[in-house]
Amino acid sequence: MAMTEEKTKTQRGDNIENLDQYMLHGKSEIMQRFKQLAKGKSMVTAHYENGSTMNTLVIDVIRDMDLVVLDYGVDEKQMQQLLQSGRVIFKSQFEGVTVQFSTNSLTKAKFQNEAVIAIPIPASMLWLQRRQAYRVKVPRGMPSSCEIPLKDGRSIRLGVFDISVGGISLSDDTSQIEVENGQVLENCTLDLPGHGKFVVHLDIRAHFPVNKHKPAAGQRLGCSFRNIGMTDGAIIQRYIHSIETLRKRTED
Repeated sequence: MAMTEEKTKTQRGDNIENLDQYMLHGKSEIMQRFKQLAKGKSMVTAHYENGSTMNTLVIDVIRDMDLVVLDYGVDEKQMQQLLQSGRVIFKSQFEGVTVQFSTNSLTKAKFQNEAVIAIPIPASMLWLQRRQAYRVKVPRGMPSSCEIPLKDGRSIRLGVFDISVGGISLSDDTSQIEVENGQVLENCTLDLPGHGKFVVHLDIRAHFPVNKHKPAAGQRLGCSFRNIGMTDGAIIQRYIHSIETLRKRTED
């Protein structure tokens, strides 16, 4: 994938907002995070001189050139101001993670016959994962479930759609259960294959049809954990980490 340079500046590594414990410094890991941003089509906001901002997207990562490719905007005057700026800080949100990186090197280039912005892989990247907010979708290859006891003595098993340390989203494909916001589902058994089973109490925060035009498509239940213990929270963290590891292998 050929790229032609039209402008080059000198890059300088920066520590961002003194959040050292959340900074990534390994080039391979930083490149992997950029690939996640590109795949997720996450909006990235560029902050440059005089308080100016503009939105862009991470399009791709070119490994053999150590470059990140960003979308080139439609306002040519604004793009020239950005390219001629000094330090530019980029900020984004990705699946509950605060992302931030900076560069002093921006280049207008050609990528797949389109004008783009190219920047070198930054020396560091802020990847601030808020544990309670960070939520991952459960892949088909690592299915988990939650067994919910009913008042009549029966129980139903629902698949886990996504999960965080703070709660889960359950898929009720046939609308088997009737719930109300604020209702508590007690003594449910969360099954995380390869990591174990344990009892959780769920607060119903939201419930909505998967497709409002097709009631038969089922519903989704958004739940938060009530008084989850440190041990169970650690199990969930390990499960989330295993999902992330699987996703990285798939993307690579």
